[in-house]
Amino acid sequence: MILYTAQWCQPCKQLKQRLAKDGLITKDLTIIDIDESPELAKGIRSIPCLKVDDTIVLDSGKIYTYLKGVVDDSES
Repeated sequence: MILYTAQWCQPCKQLKQRLAKDGLITKDLTIIDIDESPELAKGIRSIPCLKVDDTIVLDSGKIYTYLKGVVDDSES
C-alpha cells in the first residue's frame, strides 16, 4: 500500500491516525509526502490518497484501486 500525504493536510493526519489505530502502519505501507517527493506523486490528483495494489507489484502500467479522503469513525 502507498499513502500519498502532505504535512499541511489535516485529512491526511486523520487518516494516518486511523491507520495507526487499526495497526495498518507497517513495513508494508509506504508513506510518500507529495511536497518532499513530487516526482513520486505524479498522477495523484488529491490527498490523502491510498493506493492498494492487489498483486503488490508496483508498475506504472498496473491499475490500482483508489481510496480517497477520510471516513469518520461514526460514518463507517
